[in-house]
Amino acid sequence: MVKRPGNVYPANIRLNRNTKKISVTRDQLKASAARSALYLGLKKEFTSLVCLDTQYIAGIMMLVRSLEVGMNLHVIEPSANPFDTLPEDVTIDFTALVPYQVQSLLTSKHKEKFSSTKVVLIGGAALSNSLRENLKSMHGSFYATYGMTETLSHIALQKLNGSDTQTTFICFLAFQSNRIIGVALLLRLPI
Repeated sequence: MVKRPGNVYPANIRLNRNTKKISVTRDQLKASAARSALYLGLKKEFTSLVCLDTQYIAGIMMLVRSLEVGMNLHVIEPSANPFDTLPEDVTIDFTALVPYQVQSLLTSKHKEKFSSTKVVLIGGAALSNSLRENLKSMHGSFYATYGMTETLSHIALQKLNGSDTQTTFICFLAFQSNRIIGVALLLRLPI
C-alpha cells in the first residue's frame, strides 16, 4: 500500500480482466477490520497467514485485520498451496483463501493441518457443491464470504461446517438498505 495525503490508500478492483483503482481511508480499513475481528472472535495470540495478493482488497484487509488485532503474521506469495512454504512448526489460526487454494489444500499432505486452522475465510469465487461438502468435516470454523472491494471486504458470511452450519449468508454488519434500483441494492455502511 502506498500512503497518500490524508491517510487515503489505493485499492484495486478486478472487473472482467480490467483493473480499476479506488481510494479508501485508514479509518474505513480499520472499521472493517474491527467488525470482522469482533464477529470472528480473532485474538491477539492468533497467528495469521496472508497468502492473497496484497495489491487487492482481500490481501490488504488480511494485513489490516492481523495488524489491528496484533496477531503474529506470516506473509507469503500467493500460491495454490500456501501451506507448502510454511515451516512445519508453524500453526495457522486465521487465513483467507480463494476456492482454488482450498481445493489444493484439501488434496495435499497438509489437509489435517489446514483442517485445524481456527478461522478460514473463503471468497473471490463461488464454492462448488463438492467443495462445500468436503469442508463439512473440517475442525476449524470455515466461512464463505459475500462482499466486494467497495464494501472493504465481506459484509455477510456463511458458516460451512460444524454444528452451527448455515444454509444462507448472514449479514453481520449494521447497515442501511434504503433503496433497491432494478436488481441493485444500495448499502450505506457505517464507518
